[in-house]
Amino acid sequence: MEETLKTYKIIVCFLAALIFHSLASDTVAIVPLESTTCSSDYLSGISQLFSGYIAQNGFELVEQGKIDTLLSSDMFAGVLNSEKVRKIGLLSDSQYICYGNIVYFGTIYTINMSFYDMAAYDTDSFVATATTESDLPNAVMELAEQFIQFVKGKITLIITSNVEAEIFINGQYHGTTPKNIEIAAGSYTLALQRDNYADYLTNLYYSKDDANKTFTINANLEGKVTVTFKSDPSGVEVYAGGNYLGVTPLVTELHTGSYNITFSKHGYYKVSKTVTFSKAGTSSSISADLVNIAEHEAEQRRQQEQADAVNAAIWGLIFEACD
Repeated sequence: MEETLKTYKIIVCFLAALIFHSLASDTVAIVPLESTTCSSDYLSGISQLFSGYIAQNGFELVEQGKIDTLLSSDMFAGVLNSEKVRKIGLLSDSQYICYGNIVYFGTIYTINMSFYDMAAYDTDSFVATATTESDLPNAVMELAEQFIQFVKGKITLIITSNVEAEIFINGQYHGTTPKNIEIAAGSYTLALQRDNYADYLTNLYYSKDDANKTFTINANLEGKVTVTFKSDPSGVEVYAGGNYLGVTPLVTELHTGSYNITFSKHGYYKVSKTVTFSKAGTSSSISADLVNIAEHEAEQRRQQEQADAVNAAIWGLIFEACD
């Protein structure tokens, strides 16, 4: 009798959901993964990882207790087919349902997940694998990204650069350039990195209207060189293109390219040099001898006085000869 009443309540909820389901929007029901090779605690941990990533991307999650109550009914006994999945969506007032299983065989974890769109009557399935337990979070994140693309539509990025570089999107490694990468609508930070080159960083935003479009990003990474600045005397300020670098002796990094280097110290004449660094990862040394202004002017006065004395003596001899 008690089980019958429970079934009647679920049927009433099912009929009510048919009427009010259109109110649901971006609400996700995550059905616990099934497995004959992993413990329930293990499956729960993987589901929590997936749920956390989905929630971080703005989706509203149905309370897990509500899903567990539905699954405990005879209505959902046996294999979870598409008809039962749709009933879960209706009864939980969800727009999307995620379900699947995980298989552990040998040394490989295989996660199979399906995503169902209640409004579109559409299902898509994806697979992610991990060769070690520590790789499982990456596999789960990969599936979560597939779900976001399933909901928001895929956007293709064609990423190229002047030199081969590692690609990071929101901190996650995506291989090296050149590469085509599929993402969902949203905000991203793109970073390209290579040894001896300055990082290329840019913020990206794509809306749902950009779904199924292709965007090309041509990045120019600037090479870095190590430069040692020396001077006589020491303690001289160094500027590159008007930008202060520090005081000598100085070791710093600059991007490849041409610079107007200026050595400056109070009481000394400035020294300027034009230098070009063309190869990333190299080292260069630049030195300058600065002249003390006071000493130089004193020396000029002394030389002038000597010249004046010589001229006076010459003119004196000339006048004597004329007399």
